[in-house]
Amino acid sequence: MKLLIEVYGVTDLEFEDEFKNILPIEELCNKLDKKLSSSYIKNKVELNFINVLKDPYDEAKVKDILSQGYHLPWTLFNGEIMFYNGFSISMIYKEALREMSYKVVNRNIKK
Repeated sequence: MKLLIEVYGVTDLEFEDEFKNILPIEELCNKLDKKLSSSYIKNKVELNFINVLKDPYDEAKVKDILSQGYHLPWTLFNGEIMFYNGFSISMIYKEALREMSYKVVNRNIKK
């Protein structure tokens, strides 16, 4: 099973990377994508950045998330909110590895 990571935000949001550099969220997503692409889950994960000011997106999903009081940016794993109101490459990366390890372990147990 593939893990779909979607990051919703706007390009002028900026956060610190792991080296304390302040970078736009889109650039941080690119760094995260490179990190995921060099990991053992590279063929099992897809990362998409959705700029809510210009990219097409599921309006019903966005309205639902907004109605729950979550602030941008949002990071969703297979459609479920995992992180909001911030962006951390290391936290998202670790959670993606944990999520995929959990899926592998559960699949092996069910056999």
